[in-house]
Amino acid sequence: MPLSISPYSDAWRRELLDLWARSLPLDALTEDIFETRVLLDENFDPETFLLAHKDGALAGFALGTHAKRVPLGDADPNGDTCWITALGIHPSSDLNAVGNELLKSLESRFRALGKRECRISPYPPGYFTPGIDVNAYASTLAFLRSNGYEIYHEALSMDAPIVLFTVPDKIVEMRRRLQTEGIDIRPYRRSDLVRFMDFLEKTMPSDWVRVERRNLKKIS
Repeated sequence: MPLSISPYSDAWRRELLDLWARSLPLDALTEDIFETRVLLDENFDPETFLLAHKDGALAGFALGTHAKRVPLGDADPNGDTCWITALGIHPSSDLNAVGNELLKSLESRFRALGKRECRISPYPPGYFTPGIDVNAYASTLAFLRSNGYEIYHEALSMDAPIVLFTVPDKIVEMRRRLQTEGIDIRPYRRSDLVRFMDFLEKTMPSDWVRVERRNLKKIS
């Protein structure tokens, strides 16, 4: 039976989550996270969330997104950018065969929407990872590069346990030294609001501004 490609349907939710866990073991999703981060995303478009079927089962998926409803500001100033935030192929399936069909179909849909640039992972309102893990998903990275995708920057995942964290002595000393130079390190204060937002817009535009605006509303 030949491979077939279709838009996402909720009838495949359980199978999709199982496939996601098997194909992307370091980034498996709970159903709650899947609903919040994917289905309830303002720009969710089932027509660019493609499923690959073979012999009545899921063989792979490609989650593509674009500014369908909510503009993305300077992350997509011309409205011609799109993203692939997750790509998973069943371990028993051929990555190139299934992946090529998914990628070809998704790129075709993006072109029909007027998209000119496709990025992997960093969709501003909510990516799963800042980029492809070059060690865990080396074959996926090689597959994408073989299809013309290029590395345009490297992301570092900032993850560390903080339960037993204490500030090292050298950092305490560094703070004292900086204070003598007129630089203070301290928690955020409400009187910093306007200057803080201005700083973010100049140095970390796009999604950081949106996220911090949302966070500040929660604490105000």
